[in-house]
Parts: sequence; C-alpha cells; structure tokens
Amino acid sequence: PSFMKKVVSVDQTEDGKLHWKAKIFWSSRTWESTIVEQVPDEHIVWRSKGPKGHVDGTVSFHELAPNLTRVLLVLEYRPAGLFERTANLWRAQGRRARLELKHFRRHVMTQALTRPDEVEGWRGEIRDGEIVTTPQ
Repeated sequence: PSFMKKVVSVDQTEDGKLHWKAKIFWSSRTWESTIVEQVPDEHIVWRSKGPKGHVDGTVSFHELAPNLTRVLLVLEYRPAGLFERTANLWRAQGRRARLELKHFRRHVMTQALTRPDEVEGWRGEIRDGEIVTTPQ
C-alpha cells in the first residue's frame, strides 16, 4: 500500500485471501477480502467482510494498445455502524476511493513503468472461489 494514503497494511494470509488495515481519522479499520475470481490481465472479483462494513467489487483490465490499458472498477460499499453510515451520507468513502485511485494511477504511470522488475503480486488463477492455477 505504499502509494495509498490511508491504507496502513495489506497482508496476503493465503492465496486468494487478504487482510487489510486502514487508518480512518483517529481510529483503525480492518477487514478481510476473499478473491472469488481472478484471471491475470483480465479481471478480479472479490468479496470482503469486516466489523464496520464491507466492500465487494470487481476490476477489469482492457488493453487498448501495447502500452495503454483501460481499468474499470466497480465497488459496492455497505456501511455498518453510526460513524460509517454518517460518513456515507456525505459520500466520504466514494471520495476517498476516487482519491486512492488517482494515487494508484500516478504510481502505475511513474513507478511501475520506470521499474517494472519491482512490480510484485500473486498471479494465480481463481474461478468460483477455487484456485485453478498457481504461478510458476
């Protein structure tokens, strides 16, 4: 999460499972995401659960040219708790998500392009919640 401002840590507990920790004002939030479907260079679908709400989503990658990719992201946020529901009325989570995506875009366009050998990530394939292939 080096390019994200509010995400403190993301730990991959096992293939297809991630544990997130974020800083929200003076407190922290944690949640676990499970990858339901992942096809490298095509799309990722996930579900999450946490005590203060959860975000389910999908991201897809569409190659437009050899060095140009369109990234489409759909998030579904369900708040739980008074603080989260109040912030949702002000659309705070949506604004934060858009800001973090701008940071991601900047990261990809600078760091990932200038140092591609430093890009890390698990590139296995998951279908219907089951790991189909693992990277070599």
